[in-house]
Amino acid sequence: MALRARTLPAAVLAMVIVVGCSSSSRLSTANSGAIAATTTTANTGGSNGVVSSTATSDSSSSAAPSTTTAPAPSFGPGTVDLPDPAVGLDGLTSHTATLTVTFDGTKDGAPLKVTRSSVLVAATAPIRRMLTTDPSAAGSTPDVRVIANGFLFTRDDGGACAASSASAAADDPQGVEATVDEPVLAMSGFIGGVAAGVDTIDGIAVDHTTFDESALGLADTSKVSGEAWVATDGGYVVRYSLVSTGPAAFLGQGVDGVLNIDYALSAVNAPVSIALPADCPEVVDAPLTADATNVDAAPGAVSYVSATGVLDVLAFYQSALAPAGWQASTALPIIAAEGGRLGFVRGTDKLTVVVVADPAGSRVLLLQSPLPA
Repeated sequence: MALRARTLPAAVLAMVIVVGCSSSSRLSTANSGAIAATTTTANTGGSNGVVSSTATSDSSSSAAPSTTTAPAPSFGPGTVDLPDPAVGLDGLTSHTATLTVTFDGTKDGAPLKVTRSSVLVAATAPIRRMLTTDPSAAGSTPDVRVIANGFLFTRDDGGACAASSASAAADDPQGVEATVDEPVLAMSGFIGGVAAGVDTIDGIAVDHTTFDESALGLADTSKVSGEAWVATDGGYVVRYSLVSTGPAAFLGQGVDGVLNIDYALSAVNAPVSIALPADCPEVVDAPLTADATNVDAAPGAVSYVSATGVLDVLAFYQSALAPAGWQASTALPIIAAEGGRLGFVRGTDKLTVVVVADPAGSRVLLLQSPLPA
């Protein structure tokens, strides 16, 4: 966390709130130009240094070199930097992140109060993420977005569950993950925070840092009081609190008031259960052979081609599904060199494995559905 960075991410969640954009989208960086201009040389001469540039004439000119100086970037007075608040999260097996944002003030002289909260539950093995956002409008239905096995599950305007997959999701299940952002991306990084000692939060040793508007590169726009608690081991943000007061360009034109951002990380590396919203189709929860190609996946069904022979693929599923809780059903399995079928049950779900001979080896079809009531 102490390394100086050359660019400073400028998250402006306040703008997202004021203009009513979805909190799950990538955040605008309306003030990034000014910040980037002051951070590109943050590591060249210290906070009180200068940046020099020299123009040298060619050998045929007698003009003396000219030197110009510009003020060095001005950030916070401390030595603690957190340029990327999302640092360290990719090293966790699971976590729950809660973000609460409130704004109380005026827009163009009219009262404006907004509250938005988001809770993300995330796991990496397998990849499964659920983001629940409570909209500020009273009586609205919370927005729930779930990623499971490379599919994004959402509800349409009519309340029906819809599933979509990113391109090449079977080869890169992380590719769809960007549609469910980490709430921590709503927070600004800082340069020059002041170390405030060590502490412990939920059994996690943390380094406490305080910062103000200067550490965010916003000294001329608003007054900020901020605190961050970063895990000593792992470097991820455990808590983050920021209060911004007064007019600020990044809040939107004509907006004045108090913005509060509170972020908390919990259930770090703890077992989590992430269920799909009611009535959403389940995705197939079964492994593929290591040589699977031409994977075609949809909720409830996966097909692929394997270079492995039919009998070996059937044997693979007879042994590989038990660790995931699947039990062989009482239905008589069909096992033959030209093709076969296996049945499994787990709780209220059934899984059918169909394998047929293919010129490349085998063609495999996995079908998962609820058991009849």
